[in-house]
Amino acid sequence: MVIALNRRFYQGFQIQSSFTWSRANDFGQGSQTFTATNSVLNPFDLAGEYSRSNFDIRDRFALGAFWSPNYYHGGERWLEYVANGFTIAPLITASSGAPFTPTVSGSAPSPRTVNGITYNAPAGASGSLADGGSSRVPFLGANSFQMPRTVNVDLRVAKELKVWESWKLTLSADAFNLFNHVNVTSVSTQMFSISGTDMNYQTSFGTPTASSNILTAQRQIQVGLRLTF
Repeated sequence: MVIALNRRFYQGFQIQSSFTWSRANDFGQGSQTFTATNSVLNPFDLAGEYSRSNFDIRDRFALGAFWSPNYYHGGERWLEYVANGFTIAPLITASSGAPFTPTVSGSAPSPRTVNGITYNAPAGASGSLADGGSSRVPFLGANSFQMPRTVNVDLRVAKELKVWESWKLTLSADAFNLFNHVNVTSVSTQMFSISGTDMNYQTSFGTPTASSNILTAQRQIQVGLRLTF
């Protein structure tokens, strides 16, 4: 579901905004350029793979605005020169955090006896069930946890000055991630570790391990000067 609020450019103001509400579930997918294989926990229970998708971003809000006020039309030239000619353009995005899957390091002991039946894992088998499958925690679904939300505010402020006839000088300042919000891009996904017959909880589970990528980074500010003639 998408709700949008837009205003076409009129009297120096324009706005485009939208809110997206979505849900995405699947049986797991391998996203890569060439042949992909699915790594399931239990190949005899494919229905157990049905859970949140890697692309399940539940909520997303985006707003872009452009405001160029020229409200002073009095006779004072110096006041018109100072008050008009500004451009303010914010860009705001906020979304739910990406999902991630809790994992187990190590494999279930083999051989082991369950309900009087002794199970010997195949040679080279790995995974939390020692069946060669994925390392997902067996009693939790894929992508059953979620990283913190992502928020980013960019802002551009510019002032245009008329220098001489058709010559114009534009002063500008751009801020990216204006409020320096920490956007977590990766967390520790290891929830348990297997040692012998013991499964130990990892206290580092869910703690951030990275907070920057090519799309979100720490606050950056740049200033510019442009002469048009």
